[in-house]
Amino acid sequence: MKFQVAIAFFLIFIAVQKRGECQNRDSVITKVYDLQPESFGLKGGEETVYTFTEKSPEFPGGTGALFQFIKANTKCPQTAQKEKASGTILLKFIVEKNGLISGERILYGDRADFKREALKLVKLMPLWQPGSQNGKPLRTFMTVPVKFCYGGCKD
Repeated sequence: MKFQVAIAFFLIFIAVQKRGECQNRDSVITKVYDLQPESFGLKGGEETVYTFTEKSPEFPGGTGALFQFIKANTKCPQTAQKEKASGTILLKFIVEKNGLISGERILYGDRADFKREALKLVKLMPLWQPGSQNGKPLRTFMTVPVKFCYGGCKD
């Protein structure tokens, strides 16, 4: 069952990464701003943020550890518990060259309380291993789903 959940999260992760983004098929690296650069705090002349790199950013311990971290640190808001609400929030953020997280934004989600909790979760994350190309670290976008389940999510 855990294996099936991990596969489902991985497929969602891949689908979200490809959703709405253009891709230069001649290059491994693709410059993409699927939202306005200013919405991520980027100004003209700042260093590019990439969507695809040779080596993607990695949460310490890998994807399984990321989803364990999310599950362990996600708190269902009181208002959602009273309403027996569930939902999924899609977070997009930048993994900086030094592994710090910046520019966190909500791509999808319809409940304000879930959005606030998801943004709090990003601030708790440890340093990531940055994305890289030819061994050189690069600023890279990441998209991660955060699921809120009334009564707790099943494995």
